[in-house]
Amino acid sequence: MAQQPQWTSRPEIDTNYAYTNHRAQNVTCLATHGTKLLAGSADGRITIYDLEKRSEIATTPRDRSGHDRSIVGCSWFHDGGVFVSACCAGNVVVWDANTMKAACRFDLPALASAALSPMSTGPTAAVCAVGTTDGACRLCDARSGACHSSLSHGRGPVSALAWHPSNDTLLTAGADGAAHLWDVRTLKKRGSLDRHDLSGAPASINDRVAKTAHDGGLRLPAFSCTK
Repeated sequence: MAQQPQWTSRPEIDTNYAYTNHRAQNVTCLATHGTKLLAGSADGRITIYDLEKRSEIATTPRDRSGHDRSIVGCSWFHDGGVFVSACCAGNVVVWDANTMKAACRFDLPALASAALSPMSTGPTAAVCAVGTTDGACRLCDARSGACHSSLSHGRGPVSALAWHPSNDTLLTAGADGAAHLWDVRTLKKRGSLDRHDLSGAPASINDRVAKTAHDGGLRLPAFSCTK
């Protein structure tokens, strides 16, 4: 008989592994890439931490090139050298992680919340998708500096986004309980899952959904729903 794993009711936790005070501001969002951690704050700054060394690496400036309002979303680019952030005022900024300078900036309508996908690296390289409270998903191109496309998701905020590994397909989910699969090259909808199938609950999109939806269909078992 195979030996059963031994579980403990009190796992070992390093209680010193914490970044306290964070410039005396509330942490509003987090994103990781390898050993690097992004932490967005209510004062509009984004700080990079080294999880191995347990130290702060750098912080974005709080000026006209960045944000001066609360950060509502942040995400790393695939190679960890670039990250994107959004604040409640509607500013979306692409940052050079090495210099902590803004490489590109998009000014969108005011956001109460935002859902940022990782920037894609395939046919739509350097494009980041941003979910807004007006039911739209904006596609922002970091190379051209233009927010050239918009996908009309539906009613209410777009609360979650996920790129397919091929990066030519985007999955959006909203507070209305609907999820849509889009071909970002043609900006056409490839499939949908309505709120009835989701039991009226917003979907939490994971990698499994993005992979199984490659053929244009959405699989209900791949969704994780919360009420």
